Amino acid sequence: MTNNGKKKCLNCGHERQPKDESEFIPASECPKCHAIYEKVEKWHSEKERKARLLGEQQQSREENDSDTNSSTEEPKKSTVSKPFYKKINIIAILSILVIIIMICILVYCSGKMTSLEGKVVDGKGQPLKNVKVAAKMSQPIKGYEQFETTTDADGSYKFGKLFPTSEYQLIIYSNRLTVEKKIKVETGPEGQKMMLPQPVMIRFLAHNNGTIMDTTTNLMWAAKDNGSDISCADAKTYCDNYRAGGYTDWRLPTKDELIYLSLSGANGYMDIKLPNSWNVNAVASFVSSMACSDNCNDSSGWTYRVLPVRSGK
Repeated sequence: MTNNGKKKCLNCGHERQPKDESEFIPASECPKCHAIYEKVEKWHSEKERKARLLGEQQQSREENDSDTNSSTEEPKKSTVSKPFYKKINIIAILSILVIIIMICILVYCSGKMTSLEGKVVDGKGQPLKNVKVAAKMSQPIKGYEQFETTTDADGSYKFGKLFPTSEYQLIIYSNRLTVEKKIKVETGPEGQKMMLPQPVMIRFLAHNNGTIMDTTTNLMWAAKDNGSDISCADAKTYCDNYRAGGYTDWRLPTKDELIYLSLSGANGYMDIKLPNSWNVNAVASFVSSMACSDNCNDSSGWTYRVLPVRSGK
């Protein structure tokens, strides 16, 4: 490169002076760095050319990218709106929240469940099926207040979703029972199964024909007494003519049968006039003055109520 007729080295920037000529330094060589002017100039020229070409290529790529982005973004803006994306996001978030809540409820409830099992039998320990059993919570908690089930053929029943360590009242009832039987139970710890140690015994079963079966003695009793005091002879006649359930073998009960009946607490099962206090001291009064047995007589002049009985076998 020349500047006012003087060569300037592109490698070190030295400008050739007249004295350099007198020192016999070749005109094609830089006196300072000894670089060949022609080679340095050629190298710099090539460098500038490559830089210029690289810049042109970079500019061309940027222009192409700009054209591509503008052509692909335009259709999106024209077909899909931002509110649509917002709506999709809201629905997705709500769906996830619902799923999480349901999982939490299932985990919470499953952790709180405890089960209770038992059996219902008659007076001889035979299973009673189709007897309804309700479990009613003494201190109600929402969702656990009351559950109902029915005994299977083996007399068993099961509650699988009771609240743990809580008091429940079991209510046993059926159209064959004249009164409900109630017992209190305490459920087991969380997630555990509890089996009642003793079955629930139902001694008296009512029929829809005016009779009640004592499953312990296999005696069938009239569901109610005659309704008024009568003489001993009239009591025998009443039993002979009694036809409840279509049976013709009704009779006066024996004294022992009446005593055993009085001790059973049958007052809640039959419409009969029995002492209010069920204990041994009341038995004599029950037998002597409240009901007529097969050893009664008219010599005393007393009148009685009568409760017919027959063998249930």
